[in-house]
Amino acid sequence: MDKDYLIQCIEEEGESSFFDFKKDIYDLRNVKEETEFIKDVLCFANGHSIGDKYIITGVKLQKDNITRDIKGITESKIQDGSDYQNLIDDNVEPSLIIDFTIVEYNNKKFGIFKIGKENIDRPYMMKKKFQDLDIGFMKMRVGQRNVNITRRELDKIYNSKIKEEMSNIVLKGIVNDNISDGFEIKHIEEDILKDNNLKSKEKEIRTLFNAISKIHVEETVTTFWSNNAMINNVIVEENVKKEITDCSKVFKITMNDDFFNLGNLTETSFGLGRSINGTDEEKNKNDLINRLYEKIIIYKGLLNLKFKFNKVYYSELLVQNTGNKFDDEVHVALRIKRDDFVNFLDFPVPSEGIVKYITDEDYLDRWIKIKKHDSVDNYNCGKNFAPPIYPQAFNSGLPGKIFLPEPKEYIDYYHEYIDYLTYYDIIFRDGYYIVKFVVNNINPNQMIFLPSRLFFTKDVKNIEYEINSKYNPKVKKGKIEIIES
Repeated sequence: MDKDYLIQCIEEEGESSFFDFKKDIYDLRNVKEETEFIKDVLCFANGHSIGDKYIITGVKLQKDNITRDIKGITESKIQDGSDYQNLIDDNVEPSLIIDFTIVEYNNKKFGIFKIGKENIDRPYMMKKKFQDLDIGFMKMRVGQRNVNITRRELDKIYNSKIKEEMSNIVLKGIVNDNISDGFEIKHIEEDILKDNNLKSKEKEIRTLFNAISKIHVEETVTTFWSNNAMINNVIVEENVKKEITDCSKVFKITMNDDFFNLGNLTETSFGLGRSINGTDEEKNKNDLINRLYEKIIIYKGLLNLKFKFNKVYYSELLVQNTGNKFDDEVHVALRIKRDDFVNFLDFPVPSEGIVKYITDEDYLDRWIKIKKHDSVDNYNCGKNFAPPIYPQAFNSGLPGKIFLPEPKEYIDYYHEYIDYLTYYDIIFRDGYYIVKFVVNNINPNQMIFLPSRLFFTKDVKNIEYEINSKYNPKVKKGKIEIIES
């Protein structure tokens, strides 16, 4: 016990639910005082107030509960601390721990008994008859008085005990990489969406414009048949010309009149097969134009996706069991205003021109999955079906002819994979999205992430939640507030 704190209590504290004062120490050689000691300890141990409680001997308080006679105790009455504990152990159940110390102050001694806050196994009572204290006797401290325990007080004790022995599952958030009672929202900071990546893509496009402008070839137009094969001059398709021309205007790049001239490059078609014939320079120019077109499509797609993501924010949330008991089948329902929530059905979708690029590089995992945290476990209740099948190319059966998936197949896969990653049941009701999920089980003090990040608009301020579980009969309702950066 802290001596300075105890001296302050001797001088300043009054009788309350936490302090009692006696003019002298209990004399365990006197049966009546033994009985009084047991009563006083029982009263403090059974009190509803949470915290350490003290019986200070050697101080007599007056009726105003302020004025005091600080006389100290009779030293001949002092017993060893184990004698006081043994008296409690022999007569009280369940186990109740007291601490005893002597404090010297102004050349006087004071005996101080502490009934620590760790004594939570109420109610405490007599386990056998001792003098005039019958078996089952119990009292409690209420303010400055020691009173009998009524049925109502017993109900409060047992209800409190039941509460302490149950799970208590709450919603929390990650703020600045730390566990918090609030939550934060952040933009997705993916490298491909950053300005420096877009500038890099622009630089690649300008380099290709420059390389193509330096290649000059002669142009003829030919279509004829040879050995049952049709031969055509290769020309740049109109949609490709338009994308490249529009891009040159945006980037203020001057194009030569023969920019799209591929000379005598020809394409030979036979059945479902085809081959490209021409000089290395003609083939190279054709390849560069196709690469330029692909780069422009990716650049435009990323620029558009960046614009979409600028309106979307994510948050990483978790549930924590702050109670003392394991729980199972934990059902969580979040209630979010319609204008605050970005439903996964409305999650930004890349254009057809870049959807393969996005799915190939597993960007969805990085955007939607929660970043690992040392003290938080991953979600443990995945869906009972396999992930969607990635779009596959297949062989036509003809030499060199492979059919590639259509862009729509990648977009369908994109949506299906989002659904696979998220594990939520989402419904819309009365202006709110209700986002539901289940945690299989959770131990005391365990923290478990939600199935994935959740996505919001900049207007979100709070998230209401409701949690019920197998072993806690009470429905937990709460609200988590945003922490502004």
